[in-house]
Amino acid sequence: MNDLTLPRARVALLIDGDNLSHAHAGALIMQAARLGALTVKRVYGNMAKLPGWTDAPGFKCIHAGTGKNASDLLLAVEATALMLTGQADVLVLASSDRDFSHLAQHLTERGLVVVGLGEAKTPEHFRKSCTRFHELAPITPPVPAPARQPVTPPAPLDPLVARTMALIKAEPNGLPVTLLSTRMAKGNTFQISQTPHKTWRTFLTAWPDVFDLDPRGPNARVRLK
Repeated sequence: MNDLTLPRARVALLIDGDNLSHAHAGALIMQAARLGALTVKRVYGNMAKLPGWTDAPGFKCIHAGTGKNASDLLLAVEATALMLTGQADVLVLASSDRDFSHLAQHLTERGLVVVGLGEAKTPEHFRKSCTRFHELAPITPPVPAPARQPVTPPAPLDPLVARTMALIKAEPNGLPVTLLSTRMAKGNTFQISQTPHKTWRTFLTAWPDVFDLDPRGPNARVRLK
């Protein structure tokens, strides 16, 4: 017979939302689904204070009100009804609260299967009251993304550098250094001697990442890097 034709156990997953974080949602579903067909997925608690659970997909959130132990009592009532009326074959009780020991004992004494899911802090009494118990892995806090370092805007280009680059760019083989003064003086009275650099060679060598300057000589040329 094909295994797919065999009936699967109906599993009810009931979660104490006031006790367990919604960060466990995925792990709870995976554990419960290993036991059979997950037909019921409910979370109990004061939903006004549990936005994470209300946003978790696939769960029916049961608002139990604000009274003391209201969530525990409602979960216990509905768990008992589900199991004793035959609507589920396996109850997965997700909580780290010792108070659910009585519920687990009541159902297991009647031959029903109760699987507990809880954190490491779960008391031994609750663990032993279940048919079996699985401890949830600790929640790993998300690693914060590294802070983005502020980008320092590049310093504005020196106007003289920009003008010199424009002149040299128009010369594929480079521009003779001796012609820089003539070309730069067109349309204005600019003289390199009027700048702190005093000479073109001193100016060009001050920008080694921009200009490629030939060794000294009357035929020396300057190119863009």
